[in-house]
Amino acid sequence: MRPPWEARRAANESTEDDDESSLEWGLEDSHHDVFVGPCDPDTIEKETNCPLVWEIGVSGAEDFDCTYEEWTEHLRDAVHRAAEQPDVTTDPSTVDGDIAEQVKRALESGLKGGNRMERRDCGWVIVDETDSYLADVERAVWVVGDDDEDMPPLYFDTAEAALLAYDGSQRAAELRAKRRDEALRGLGRPDGR
Repeated sequence: MRPPWEARRAANESTEDDDESSLEWGLEDSHHDVFVGPCDPDTIEKETNCPLVWEIGVSGAEDFDCTYEEWTEHLRDAVHRAAEQPDVTTDPSTVDGDIAEQVKRALESGLKGGNRMERRDCGWVIVDETDSYLADVERAVWVVGDDDEDMPPLYFDTAEAALLAYDGSQRAAELRAKRRDEALRGLGRPDGR
């Protein structure tokens, strides 16, 4: 099962085909998984100097989780602190148990939620039940199909490396979902809006 923020991201990626002039522009706070805006170009340029903040275009102002003013008051400092800290979420040394046994079980029974590891010519990949592929471990990003040139699936040299990456990705997604819930509650939006 993919985390809820993946569904939000996929819905907003559909705007790529839209005329960019019709989009509302703002920021994506990837640490808290919130969309901030709308923002003017100068604000976007200033804030995207942080490696955890990106420019994003959405189809309407209602797609933003908070205003820039709310974000600067409640969340901005935490994002900048997080950017200065190493991300231990995806550290493979945090996996418990015998990795060889875990790989054997994963190959026989699959991974959580119908996900699976597959051997390809280029190496091992992680695939979900909709034939989406793990493309970024730290951000827990999945891509539909295996032919996206801009964001191809990740290939791993060994099944062990693929499993460790998958476990790190799952931890990253869980922590991001928790930070999102806490951020929205802090903004007075416990229902997600």
